[in-house]
Amino acid sequence: MAPNGAVGLTVLPVIALLTLVPSVRTAESLADHAVAPPAVLVFENTRYQQTLAAAIGDPTALELVDCAAPGSCNPPPADVADRVVAVVASHPRNVDLFLNLPKLKLLQSSWYFAPVDTVIQPESVGICIYYPDYRNRTSIEDGVDPMGEWAVLVILDWVWRLGEKEATFRQCAYGVDAPLDCPVFSDLTTHRTLWRSQMTVGIMGFGSVGKAMTDHFAAMGWTVIATDIEGPFTPLPKGLSWFGSDNDHLLRTSDFVIVAVSGSVVGIINRTSLGLMKSSAVLIPLARQNVDYGALHDTLAAGAIGGAILDTWPDGCWGVNVECGAPYGSGTEPYAGTGSFKDLPNVKMTPMVMMQTEQFWDNSAKFCGANLKAFVDGRPLQGIVRNITSGVVA
Repeated sequence: MAPNGAVGLTVLPVIALLTLVPSVRTAESLADHAVAPPAVLVFENTRYQQTLAAAIGDPTALELVDCAAPGSCNPPPADVADRVVAVVASHPRNVDLFLNLPKLKLLQSSWYFAPVDTVIQPESVGICIYYPDYRNRTSIEDGVDPMGEWAVLVILDWVWRLGEKEATFRQCAYGVDAPLDCPVFSDLTTHRTLWRSQMTVGIMGFGSVGKAMTDHFAAMGWTVIATDIEGPFTPLPKGLSWFGSDNDHLLRTSDFVIVAVSGSVVGIINRTSLGLMKSSAVLIPLARQNVDYGALHDTLAAGAIGGAILDTWPDGCWGVNVECGAPYGSGTEPYAGTGSFKDLPNVKMTPMVMMQTEQFWDNSAKFCGANLKAFVDGRPLQGIVRNITSGVVA
């Protein structure tokens, strides 16, 4: 379990930093590939690929194939497919393509979950994940503090609606008839101020995430209350105006409800808890296991609460199991239940951005590059989910 209630790290299907020496060819080396070296499909952006290449070090060891653009590598070029020995990806968009890579030996996830191993049937394919050490102070700052920053930004965006105002302004302020189609000036420009406002933000769960968010919210001058399953509740932690174990009080009192309990707590946000919230209140969950998404969808559709800001999803390519592409069809969508959150006007949606900063991806690329170098050298790998049972390169 992640220390101090860090969200989203308690369901990892692996003990970090296991090692394994894969079976490696004894009679040949990568230098024997006179025409072209073994290939690695990389489903990440240019910055990531550059950092990955630097971490591998030897430019002749592996050919990194850029698969970042939508539709690319699906399938990979014919002259590459038969040389692919590894894939680096977080959300590869279509895991079905892995089944047509005859020499694939390693699926290296670039974040802390991996495509479900039931899809990658050949037991000769090993699966590794990137496992950041959130016990390390720098990693906590890289992972937890950005979550607090994200929460401040989405709350400000909820109130200011800058994206919507920009879209309206772009559409109405230019052209022959401008500004005849624009809203009246007071409507287009008005917004509340949140600096030292009377708004109350409630944080359910006061681990490392809850504490980081408290620091960010208190710095904005907002009233912050929090709950935890046990005390001590006195003296009152810095930044809080109330601290206790009564979630019902928090739900009834808060204008924004942050759910920062551990991912091991299943369904704490359900029809009953949603029914306790203010009719104007906004829900912001941080772990998909905490939420009954069907109940949340029904509550939002009925307008029973003010809205929700969602960055964590239960299903599909955006869920923890990373079920992407052809084997799943519509099951790749972020929520596969009845109704769709994208059709609700009182929902703001982001694609799991709260923890994935540039520093996260840089660290991931360095980790995965070191793993790829170890892979071709026949040295132990890290972050293993499933062992490799045959040679590195056929």
